[in-house]
Order: sequence, then structure tokens, then C-alpha cells
Amino acid sequence: MSSSAPLSLHAAVRAALEDGRPIVALESSVISHGLPWPENLELARDMEAVVRAGGAEPATIAVLEGRLHIGLAPDEIEHLARTSGVWKVSRRDFAAAFAQRRDGATTVAATLLAAHWAGIRVMATGGIGAPRRPHRRLRRPAGAGPHARPRRLRRRQGDPRSGGDAGVAGNVGSARRGVPH
Repeated sequence: MSSSAPLSLHAAVRAALEDGRPIVALESSVISHGLPWPENLELARDMEAVVRAGGAEPATIAVLEGRLHIGLAPDEIEHLARTSGVWKVSRRDFAAAFAQRRDGATTVAATLLAAHWAGIRVMATGGIGAPRRPHRRLRRPAGAGPHARPRRLRRRQGDPRSGGDAGVAGNVGSARRGVPH
């Protein structure tokens, strides 16, 4: 990979990939847009600690100064937690964030895509979607039953709804595209 490539692998993530050790991608929008300071920083640190306690290398994903970072240093996580004006980057926003050299926190969709680009097969999130008012009905595509879920997400250990360890935060899935089953 050349130094001008917009993708930057943290040294610990690169080593884990080379050694074949497990890696868990973590989205970063929960850091910049999910909680206020300092709870957002505490959550980010806790998420990485849970992944490490489970025997995997955490790879928090974000765009910093127009470069996609797979795995962040502690000061980079704190930057996302403290800085206002950080973009919320979804799949469609990568090109603009790169071209404008912006800082961006990745959504679940962007994190799945970035993890796929980096060769990471598992990701975790604090949740999908925003809180909704109880009286509003969720809109679902025609033919989607009450238990429909995106094809590229698969429930894993850690998802209390799938009988996994409820002590692990969030839903855990893997990017299915290109992943042998």
C-alpha cells in the first residue's frame, strides 16, 4: 500500500491481520454523535476493552484528515470524542470526506464496508438506528417480515437476542459479501 492511499492500518491491526489473529471492527459514530463528553470517550475505551478481553484486536474505524483509519490510537479516539463538527460518514460520504480532508465518524454501514476493504470479517456496534417514539410504526420494505434483518449482518456471540453473552455490548455481525461460509 502506498503512502498516498486513503487507507491507514493501525500497527496493532496490521500485525493481527498478518498473524491471523481475530479482529473486531468498531464503528465510531457512537463516539462523535451518540453520547456527550466525557461519556463518549469512556464508552469508546470500554468497547475496545471488551474486545481485548474477548481475545481479539479492536479496530475502531474513522476518517481522520481525509484518510480512512482502521484502528485508532488513544489520542485519535479522544479527538473524535472531543471535537465538534466531525462528519457522520456513511458509505456514500467516503469520497467527499476524503476529497475535503475531513474528520468523520463511521456509521454501521460505512464500518462494514471499511472492514471489508481491510479484510476484517467481524464488527460490533452499540446499536442500529435511532430511538423511535412508541406510537410510530416502523416502515419495512414490502415482503419484509417482523424478523427481517440485513443480509450482511449475522448475529454472533454478544447479541443477547441470539443467546450469546449479554455482557458483551451490542450486536455483532460479519460482512457476508466475499466471506466464505
